[in-house]
Amino acid sequence: MTFIKSKKINRQEITQRLSQYAIPELVQDKLLDFLEQSQNAELYRFNPRLMADHLGLDERLMFNLLAVSMREGLFTMNWEVQCPTCGFQGSYFNSLGHSRRRIICKGCEHSFEAHFDAHVQITFTVHPNIRALPKNLTNPADAIAAFVRKKEQDGEVKPVTAHELLTVQAFRDFFKSESLPEGESFEVRRVAILFTDLAGSTALYTRKGDPNAYDLVREHFAILRQVVDSSKGAIVKTIGDAVMAAFTSEAQALQAAIQAQYEIEQFNQSRKLPEYDRLSLKIGLHAGPSLYVNLNERLDYFGSTVNTAARTEGQARPGEIVFTDAILNAPGVGDLLAKYSLENSEVQLKGLEGKTRLWRLCPKPI
Repeated sequence: MTFIKSKKINRQEITQRLSQYAIPELVQDKLLDFLEQSQNAELYRFNPRLMADHLGLDERLMFNLLAVSMREGLFTMNWEVQCPTCGFQGSYFNSLGHSRRRIICKGCEHSFEAHFDAHVQITFTVHPNIRALPKNLTNPADAIAAFVRKKEQDGEVKPVTAHELLTVQAFRDFFKSESLPEGESFEVRRVAILFTDLAGSTALYTRKGDPNAYDLVREHFAILRQVVDSSKGAIVKTIGDAVMAAFTSEAQALQAAIQAQYEIEQFNQSRKLPEYDRLSLKIGLHAGPSLYVNLNERLDYFGSTVNTAARTEGQARPGEIVFTDAILNAPGVGDLLAKYSLENSEVQLKGLEGKTRLWRLCPKPI
């Protein structure tokens, strides 16, 4: 792809590239205007939330647009590390493959371990093949870039963390090759993990035969993908008929669980499935700290939070959602549960010390 290296961009060719992703024409026009009309500093290491505000776009739509735009070579992404002591953003890497957890701040020489939901932040820069920026902007101490960081520190614009980006489905889909260096890991202080399992799937395959049963299972995966994405989460992996998904918010995870049960019931009704062929989900939720690691050539979560979420799902009956106190007591969850009846019990989860209080709900159609 060849572009004129000035404020004039090749709108037609960029539009052709973006059209394959079903991006609304109005959104494409806004993006092209942003690329062509913005000041140089506005296209250098910019916060995606500033871009969303500037274009008047929903934040999730903006993340998806940036994922597509990166795939088509419109932007590059920067992983920037902010010192928790002095706030300096002097350490950054262009890909996860060059990342490192242990950081020594170039501003105050403080040594710390970078957390993906606190210290590692995401910015974007226009690709030089789209529009060349002056060399003086490559200096991290540039006055305008410093002004943007000051606005973020003042709370006017919240930075986008690496943890937030990795719960955007489009980034996980388009950049599967992004992986941490061998043996490296990053902590996230809090993540909400959702596990689902399809009840009775073995019997379903036996009754309907592999091809017919798999068609139903595949459609169930598509439903879960849409539900998780619309609830601002991302599917991390599938294991057989099960799904593991991650969210930055416990309320979003619970909303996804409730919506998933509803959508599966709607699917059963729309397909007029007999009682013995109806799909039924078991869902478990837990939240807490975790580690980002490489597992089976993909970015994954590791630790007791994941194990507890998986064990919690194992306690669910078909059609149920089971979750822990960590979910129940999180902000926004009470409002979601106001119209539901809950049951609770203390259960010994396999591999965990002591008993865990679990909460159950079987949501009615909403």
